[in-house]
Amino acid sequence: MVLVDMFSHGIKASELIKLLQTQIALHGDCECFAGGGDYPEGIRGIRYVSKAETYNPANTFDIG
Repeated sequence: MVLVDMFSHGIKASELIKLLQTQIALHGDCECFAGGGDYPEGIRGIRYVSKAETYNPANTFDIG
């Protein structure tokens, strides 16, 4: 029997903290948003949103 891992894997908390620290140093302490899906997903990274998008306001971090 083969067990299938149903969760996508992501980075560790320590890696996320480092990424956040880098982004804060570049852009300041911004509000964070994360995508909401039907199933949990692993965090792969963070990006700065400079202009408003459909689901993210301007000057925020998108964690996903």
